[in-house]
Formats: sequence, structure tokens, C-alpha cells
Amino acid sequence: MCSIVYAQTEQQVLNKQDTIARFSTIDTLFSKTIPAGGDTISEINEPDTLDSELRISPSAIKSTVTYTANDSIFYDVANQEVHLFGKAHVTYEDIQIESEYIKIDLKKTLVHATGLPDSVGVIYGTPVFKQGDTEYKINRLVYNYKSKRGYLSELKTKEGEGYIKGQDVIRNAQNEFGIRNSYYTTCELDTPHFFINAKRLKVIPDKKIVTGTANLRIENIPTPLVIPFGIFSIKRGQSSGIVIPTYGSSINRGFFLRGGGYYFGLGEKADYLITGDIFTQGSWALNNLLRYNNRYRYGGQLSFNYNYNKFGSIEDPTYNLSKDFRLHWTHNVDPKATPNSRFSADVNYASQNALANNSYVPQNVVTSQILSSVNYSKSFGAGKYNLITNAGMSQNLQTGQISMTLPSVVFNVSSFSPFKSKNSPVASKWYENITLNYSTNFRNVINSYDTILFQNRNNSELKKFYDTAAQYGIQHNIPIQTSFKILKYYTLSAGVQISEYWYLNSIEKQFTNNQLITTQKDGFVRAATFQPRVGLTTRYFGLKKFSGNTFKAIRHVVTPTVDFTYIPDYSTNNWGYYKSYTDNSGVQYQYSIFERGIFGGPSKGKQGNIGFKLDNNLEIKVMRGKDTARKETKIQLFESFYVATNYNIFADSLNLSPLAVSARTKLFKSITANGSFAIDPYQNIVTNKNGYKYVTRINQLYLQQNQLGLLTYGNIGVSASLNPDMFKKQHSKSETKYPNEWKYVTDRPEDYYDFNIPWNLSFNYYVQFNHYNNLNNPLASKFIQTLSFSGDLNLTKNWKIAGSSGYDIDNKQLTYTSIDIVRDLHCWTFKLTWIPIGFRQSFFFQLNVRSSVLQDLKLTRRREWYDKRL
Repeated sequence: MCSIVYAQTEQQVLNKQDTIARFSTIDTLFSKTIPAGGDTISEINEPDTLDSELRISPSAIKSTVTYTANDSIFYDVANQEVHLFGKAHVTYEDIQIESEYIKIDLKKTLVHATGLPDSVGVIYGTPVFKQGDTEYKINRLVYNYKSKRGYLSELKTKEGEGYIKGQDVIRNAQNEFGIRNSYYTTCELDTPHFFINAKRLKVIPDKKIVTGTANLRIENIPTPLVIPFGIFSIKRGQSSGIVIPTYGSSINRGFFLRGGGYYFGLGEKADYLITGDIFTQGSWALNNLLRYNNRYRYGGQLSFNYNYNKFGSIEDPTYNLSKDFRLHWTHNVDPKATPNSRFSADVNYASQNALANNSYVPQNVVTSQILSSVNYSKSFGAGKYNLITNAGMSQNLQTGQISMTLPSVVFNVSSFSPFKSKNSPVASKWYENITLNYSTNFRNVINSYDTILFQNRNNSELKKFYDTAAQYGIQHNIPIQTSFKILKYYTLSAGVQISEYWYLNSIEKQFTNNQLITTQKDGFVRAATFQPRVGLTTRYFGLKKFSGNTFKAIRHVVTPTVDFTYIPDYSTNNWGYYKSYTDNSGVQYQYSIFERGIFGGPSKGKQGNIGFKLDNNLEIKVMRGKDTARKETKIQLFESFYVATNYNIFADSLNLSPLAVSARTKLFKSITANGSFAIDPYQNIVTNKNGYKYVTRINQLYLQQNQLGLLTYGNIGVSASLNPDMFKKQHSKSETKYPNEWKYVTDRPEDYYDFNIPWNLSFNYYVQFNHYNNLNNPLASKFIQTLSFSGDLNLTKNWKIAGSSGYDIDNKQLTYTSIDIVRDLHCWTFKLTWIPIGFRQSFFFQLNVRSSVLQDLKLTRRREWYDKRL
């Protein structure tokens, strides 16, 4: 035996020789388990004569085996063995083995590795087997580096999001592992909170883990959950497989399996999920979801759900059968794919009870209207010309009313200056500032009900339906305008709005046999209008400075505007836009032949409106911070305080329009307040006709009664989002504020809890006032108030309570309320959702593994609102 050693004592050498001897006694066992891979590591036969070529044995290995050791290396030439001591390391191709002791059998191409006992008998330096990015921790190892087969004892490794541990492991040449007496878990602790215990387990790296009969253990205590076999995907990316259903019972529908199905991975660009629900008393559901994504081109998803719900038994007088469906398609084209065009779609269509009966999203449960839209736009000529098309639908789930826009087409030409000199970029003449643009809008709208919209009709019935349900037309607009400075500080603007309306029908009214009859007349009709305007505006700045240490200045910006707009009286006979009829009493009434036009028509009455507008911005400057960190900060008291009214110089009475007042502000970067009001300067009187009350404005100002006017309408909204972070110093963008945030995945996408933020509180308050809301209904209130709020609070480090609710101030009762209790159980999550009031009263309890690999390993208890409503 030849050896390379460092300075060692005689006892140390004897210990190493004893290790070699002991290791040789188990060599027979390892050799039986892993057959030798060839005669020798390599054979180089020396030629009888000098030759330019060396003959390589066919059994020679393909790559070089390298090895190192920190302590010592022993060479056994007779047995062709190498013994490595002290942090030994062997490398062969992409495989690395590290251990306190390694033996290389060059003759059998085997590597043996094990830890060694210290002075008190504790094993240290146990082997670590690495291949590529995968690492395996084991107690003993024998590996054939030629056949790439091996035996591993007491293995522990990570595969995907999970951890595997087993006693006896066989590795084949395909890097697949067969393991006896093993477990699989996604808990990273040495003593996991839970694991799936299996006598036999096979690992196919980056693909899946397959087990025989397995049992779930929590805190090493067996549970009743036993499966005959298990398949766990560890494939990176898509992996087709079974979706495990939720099981339970329903009072009115029996026992059920819900949400079970199959997931199909259709490649890098698409996947498909089909799931279903089944109840023992006849209810069932089928859900389909297709998702697709072509990177940098387009992406979207298509879902179709059908629910067949039987509530109660047929003999029950309250028995109810509901057949519900919902179709939802979303699609978006990546702007990079078509730089000059855009396409998007969000199509929703559902039966009236589809969301209320079957959705688990609170907003969907209470919604009464769903919207659909398909949009396409394209620009031409470097953005000068734009085409925008849209098809849309609004569906009222309570009344069944449907409004369809099929289609809306808008073409516009961007603003340009026809008189501007091409040689000078700056306008030198006043007329060079004149700009104009053009737009045309075609729109076709059909209003109907879902029960009659899709009925079969012959040609005459279809025409009759379309004539009564459809509105369509074309509107052209050409705004021409200019502006320039006068008297240095004032801006004078002038312009004219030219519009034209095109329709293929109009209306005619006749009073016959004590009845007003309105008929539709087919044929092309058009109307043209013009509306000149001139305006003058400027800005006044006021600044008052203070010498205090904190309060430094107050700044007020006032923007007054005065303008004049002229509108001719288009109801005169020479225009031809208005006609009249006479009732039995001889009273003549005027009407517009464009009354049913989708864009309306020219207005009645000559108008010369002088507009008065005043906008205000008010802010203060204060010093914040301490010592050298003090700096000047702006605080806006009012972002805008706006007042406006008009005076019609051509009106014979009621010249003033109601005074419009609006304001908005933001405090502490988290509280927003806004409001608007309408004040009528003319006195209002209430008249009674046939038991119905009317409001009439008379030509007398409230100023005659020492009042500014009558507040006829108003609204105020306040919203806030508060948390401790708003009171702290702002973090830089490079800082990670909340490194441990996590998301609890449910069918409610808004559920998001950050345990690093101790509390959150959000609220919205809105009040609307209508002075005449109770005019014909004394029980109605003039005020409509809504209050909603939501928040969450950390009870302890791992417990959080969250909720959302609202308060109906008029009826003095809570609105839709949801309460969540969440517990972070390290590798498990617990959540209890409780809806305590309302027609959706229910609770949902779920305990499941947080890892996405075992997301279907869960304990669920659900009691639905419709399971007890009958």
C-alpha cells in the first residue's frame, strides 16, 4: 500500500487503517446492491513498439475522475483503491460527492462515502451528493460513476417545493430514485409539522413523485386520510393532473363533491381546466376554463359555467329549480405586436340568477348589472388619423333589460393648424394659431329584454322589432378654435363648434280621436348646428409669508373665466327641425323630429349665455422635521374650489342658471374629500295637478327673501385608507418594506393579508341630497347615505382578524358583512370566513397546506346560504 499523508500520530494512522478495514466489511453488501461497471477505470496498453496512437479499452470511462481531501489520501495499489480523509471531494462530470471519508474503487468504478464518529461516537461529515442544481443529504453512499447507479442510505433532499426523506434508496442511470420507508412534505423543518408517509416512493426529478399506499400524518400522528396511491407534480411549469374535489353535505341537496376535475397543460401557450360539482339529490354543475398566452402577442381566457340547482325536494311547496349559466371571455393584444392598433375584449353574459346563486365573490353576489365590450382601434399617418370601434352590452340581472351597442365607430383627425407657416415653427400672425380637427361617430344601439331579444322572427317581424328597439345615426363635429395673449396677462380664446346629425328616420306626431299618435317616418334626414364662443381668462397669485418657525406662507391661486356662447333658435320654421300638433283644446305643441335620435338634435330657443367661472387653489407651506433635517413642505387645503353659472341674455325670464359649486381636497396623503352642490337662484313653487305634484320656477330671485338661493342638489364623499406606515418616514424605492408578506389563495382575489402591518382601516362615506326626492312620496328621504368600511388587525404574531361591512344609515342596519379569521400555521394556513347577516349567510372553514404542490391537501367545511334558505 502506498500513501500520501501529512504529519500524523501513530494512533491517527491506526484509526484510518481501522476505518479502511471496517469499510471493506460492508463492501460486499454495496457490491451486491450496485453491480460493477467494468474491468478497470481505464486501461492503457503499452505497445511493443513506439506508435503514434494509443489503444483505449472499450470499457474505459468517458471523463476524468478528480478527487481531493483536506486530511490525507491513501493509495492501495494492489487493490486499485483510493481512500480520502477529511472533507473529501470527488467530481465526475456533473456529479459531486462530499464526505468526511470517501473510498474510490478504481477496479469496480465505485465510490463509497460515509461520515466518521468523533471522540464521543457522534457521526459527522455525512455525505452530500450533488448533481447539477440538486443536492441530496445522506448517511452512506455507494455510487458507480460509470453506470451512474447508486445506493443511498438515510436520504434527505428537496424536490420542487417539497422535501423527501427515506431509509433505503436506489438510484438508476436516469437519475430516478426508488425509496423505501419514506415520507414527503412541504414543511422545511427537520421535524416537519406534517408529512405523507409511504412505504415505497419513486422520484422522477423535475416531473413527479409517485407513492404507493400513503397516510397523512400531522405532528407524526396518523390521520384517517389514506390514499391507495399518490402522484405529486414537481414539474417546473405546466403539469396535467387530477384536481381533488371538496366534499361535504347540504341540507337541501344532499352530500356533494365540488370542484373536482382535471387540469390539462396544453404547452407553453395554453391550458384547460374542467371541473364539476355533483349532489346526491340531483344538483350538478360543469365549469370550463381555457387560458391562452402567446408572449408579446396576445393572451386571454374563456370560461363557461353551467349550474343545475335543485333547492329542496319536489314534494316541498317551496321547491325551486334554477338552471344558470355564465359565459366570460377576456382577450388582450400586446401593444408591441401591433404598435399602430389595439384590440381588447371583455365579454360577459349570464342568466339572471347565475351570479347570485353560484358565485363565491361578494361583489358578484350583490351586483345587478354586468358589462361587455369589444374594442379595436388603429392609427394612420403617424397618429394624425384614428379609427376607434366598439361593440358593447349592458345587462341588468334584475329586470333582464339589455342594451347592446352594435357597433360604435369613431373616426377623428387630430388637431392641426391649416394657416400656420411651414417655414417657421412659431406663429407670428394671429390667424396662424387657428386649429381645427374633425370627428365622425356612427352608433347603433338596441334596447330590449333577454326574454325576447333572441326570439326567432321572420323578416317582417324582425324589421318591426328593429324599428322599435334600435336607435342609430351619425354625428359629425368640427371644432375650430384659436387663442392668443392680450394685455400681457390675459388669454383670449375664440372658436366655433360645427355639428351635423344624420338619421335614416324621423318622427311625426298627430293628435287624433283624443289620442296622441307618434309614427316613425323612414327616409334620410339631417340637421346642422353651429355654436360660436369667445372667452377671456387669466390667473391671479396671492402669497403671504410669515416669520414663524413652523407656519411659513399661504398661497392662493385664482383662475377667473368669462365667456360668451351663442346658440340660435333651431325651432323656427326656416330650419325645418321642429314641427307642431294641436290638441282638442286648440293648444299647439312643438316637437323635434329628431326626438328619438341617438345623438338628439338641435335645441329649442335662442341662447346667448354669458358664463362666469371661478376656480381657486389654496395651499400652505410649513416646516417639518427636526434640526438639520427640517425642510419646507407644501400642504394643499383645497386642490380646487370651483364656482360657475350662466346668464342667458336672450331669455325673457329665468336668465340665470343654477349656481354650480364643487370642491376637492386631500389630507395627509390618505384622506380624500370632494363635494358638489347646485343652488337655484329663482324661487320654486310646488303645484298640484291631478294628485301629482310639480315644481315650477318663477321669475323671482331668492335674494328678495334675503337668501342666496335654494339648495336643490348636493353630494359629499369622504374616503380614507389608514395604516401605521402613513405615520412613518417614507422608504426609498430600493428598500424592501415588508419581506415576509404572503397571499392566501381563495376564490376571493381581493383577500390579501400582510402580517408585517399591524392594522389597516379603510372607509368610504357618501351622502347625496335631493330637495324634491320626497315630493310625491312623503316616506322617501331627501338624503341617501352610504357608509362602507374594511380593515384588518393583528391579534398576535400569527393571528389576524379582517372584515368588511357597511351601514345603511336610512334603514339603520348593517349591509353585506364578511369577517375573516386567519392563522399562519407555518406550513399550513387556517381561515374562517363568516357572513353573519343577509341572504348570503354562510361560513367557510378551510385548513390547507400552503405549498402549491399540495394545495388540494385540505380539510374543508362549508355551509352555504342556499343550504338553509328554504
